[in-house]
Amino acid sequence: MKHKFTKFHEKSMEDRKAAVFAFSQLNEEAKSLYYNSEYDQLSDQLVENAIGVMEIPLGVAVNFVINDIERVIPMATEESSVIAAASHGAKLARTLGGFHAQVDGSYMFSQIHIVHVKDPYAAKVKILHHRDELIRLANQEDPILKQLGGGAYDITVRSQEDPSSLVVHLHVDTLDAMGANATNTMAEKNRSKN
Repeated sequence: MKHKFTKFHEKSMEDRKAAVFAFSQLNEEAKSLYYNSEYDQLSDQLVENAIGVMEIPLGVAVNFVINDIERVIPMATEESSVIAAASHGAKLARTLGGFHAQVDGSYMFSQIHIVHVKDPYAAKVKILHHRDELIRLANQEDPILKQLGGGAYDITVRSQEDPSSLVVHLHVDTLDAMGANATNTMAEKNRSKN
């Protein structure tokens, strides 16, 4: 191992590009491809370690009927057959009424593993006794998610095979977000309070 990136995410986008260019030994023509986007600042806010934006062709898959509503589905891909195959499949499904879908919600949970517990039963009772307070603390970490109708909504505690450990699950409604970062941040807040 000759090269290790340290604190890469803390660097500016320009410094990250320079480090990647040096590591990859890109020629000037290849480097120039990373400097043609007006969306660098946005991409830096959306993903970790951003170094640019890659534009992908945008097409639409047609003939979809979903829950009895005709739809055109936008798809960004550089694989030529994907949109054609999706459109063909939709055309076949259309003859049988199309697709039917339902959304159950976007629920996730974070797990906190507590070890070396002297009295697991008492610890479980104590955690559940403070359930509402812990949920309130968790939701303080993402007030916008809570304001939009999501957020932490439950805590469950279960025993492990090892009698001196417990697993605490913080249940979160992440709405339209993938939610891993929010859910983990909420759990970390609760971990620090216990």
